[in-house]
Amino acid sequence: MSFQISSNSILDRNAGDEDDGSCSSHSDSSFDSKDDQDWGDWTEEKDDQGNDQSGLETHSLFALSGGKGEAGEGPLFQTFPNPILALEDAKQKGCDLVRIVKELELDTLQVIRLVNHIRRRGLTPDQVNSLKGVEPFLNDDTELVPVQGFEMDGLL
Repeated sequence: MSFQISSNSILDRNAGDEDDGSCSSHSDSSFDSKDDQDWGDWTEEKDDQGNDQSGLETHSLFALSGGKGEAGEGPLFQTFPNPILALEDAKQKGCDLVRIVKELELDTLQVIRLVNHIRRRGLTPDQVNSLKGVEPFLNDDTELVPVQGFEMDGLL
């Protein structure tokens, strides 16, 4: 998402104002928390040739069954070129994360906590589907720390 502010619009707004040395600000925009819950911006970005340009490599939400990571440590996660494919993978496994986030009305930090908690604790799709939105980990700031190796993950 990008914003552009025209210096002309600022100058036009202040054209008749006298400088009395005070500082004031005015904004025609407002924050709507419901807009913050709209995960519609989680979309693929494509270039003119239709190639995916949506950014960060993303690990699957759920570990592969029985797989082990590098040097046999921890579970193995599939990687995807973007978050959309990781979300589709989770949905195919029975967990529609976008739907869950909307239904539980989770804010951005709660979504980060949820994703980290799922990976850290190895939750299954059924366990995630049974969440009620009142679980203590959803407000536990220690869950904001990414799982090691997932610091730049696209779902965060």
